Amino acid sequence: MKHLTNLFKILELTRSMPQYGYVLGGIQQDELSNIAEHQYLVTLFAWQMARNLHSKGAKIDILKVIEISLVHDIGELFGGDIAMLYGKVNPKAKEHAKAFEYENQKFLAKFFGSEKANFEALIPEITDAQSD
Repeated sequence: MKHLTNLFKILELTRSMPQYGYVLGGIQQDELSNIAEHQYLVTLFAWQMARNLHSKGAKIDILKVIEISLVHDIGELFGGDIAMLYGKVNPKAKEHAKAFEYENQKFLAKFFGSEKANFEALIPEITDAQSD
């Protein structure tokens, strides 16, 4: 149970981590969403898209879609956001940011306690999706 207290403290940081990378796209700093808001909306969108695809016969794991959506940016907590726009103009920075994000995800896995293995299994899907 102690791991949950520590995990929740860390996850609360998502509310204060703006998505700085979007400033290059012309979004003003006071209009930036934070990681918590972003992950919430991504999860809602992904959940509805997955349900729609599933209803049309797609073999899609809706729970997995939700889990990936909820944690897809957790590795940015300690390194900030490298947006698509910045990644296009500075591919080397994007490459380093992805490696840094991966290290953060591996570090954060221990805070998931008995769910560590489940979180670790999601990491490759977050960084390089292989399944539907």
